[in-house]
Order: sequence, then structure tokens, then C-alpha cells
Amino acid sequence: MGARETFHVQLKDLMRDVLEICDHAITSYELSFRALTEHNIVLSKYIIEQDKVINQLEQSINDNAILLITKQQPVATDLRRLIVQIKVASDMERVGDYCVNIAKEIIRLGDEPPAISNELLEHMFRKSIKMLKLIIDAYAKEDVVEAREFALLDDEI
Repeated sequence: MGARETFHVQLKDLMRDVLEICDHAITSYELSFRALTEHNIVLSKYIIEQDKVINQLEQSINDNAILLITKQQPVATDLRRLIVQIKVASDMERVGDYCVNIAKEIIRLGDEPPAISNELLEHMFRKSIKMLKLIIDAYAKEDVVEAREFALLDDEI
């Protein structure tokens, strides 16, 4: 296998890792919403613990992307792909951090009901999950047009 073929295999492996961090972040978000609506402290502690996986994945993605950049000196298109992968991983890690913040707040509040109605939270949750899944799907397909569509959902949230 030549150097370019090896590079593209490594690039696909990195994309697979990015999709994995996306899955973890969405799962964490879904669990944090469930923990919030159920006032579930045990689930909140689990979310906090699982954030370590997301953090480790982001670090691994960053390390591997930087290694590919330095060793392979990718051309413009491939360099943009690597930069996007780093940015997506960073954004998904931030989603995980938001979930941790929600979980910590659930623990702090205990049995106190949230200040916002569950109906409104449910609506925002559904919209934001739809937005996350749309952008991840666009990323996986490398579809820029579809990626722009998610920006319209942001205003609704």
C-alpha cells in the first residue's frame, strides 16, 4: 500500500473515531435530558463518569489528526478534512461538558423541579437532537449543503 493509500485509510479511521465521539455525545445528551426530567441522581453521576470517555476520544482524535498533518503533509482538501475532524471532536466534547453541567445541576437541585416546564424542555431537546443528528449525518456524507440546513434549526432553539 502506497503512502497516499495509507493516509486515506488513516483519514477514514479518524472519521470513524469522530463519529464515535458524536455517538457518545448524543447518548450523553439523551441521558442528561432523561436524568433531568426524572430527577435521577444516579444517572447524573453516570453521565459525569462517562464524560471521561468523550474527553479521551477527543484527545486521541486531536493527537492522530496532528500526527497525520505532520507526517503526511496533506494537500488542501485533506487538510480541511482533518481540521473539520478536530473541530467536530471539539464541539462534541463541549456537548459532553454541557451534559456534565446538567448532571451536576441535577445533583445540586435534588428533588427541586426545574424552573422551566418539562414540555418546553422536551421541545428544545427534540429540536437540538434533530440538529445534532442532522449535522453529524452531513459530516459523515461530507455534504456542505445539508450542513447549512442545521443553522436554521439553531434559531428555533
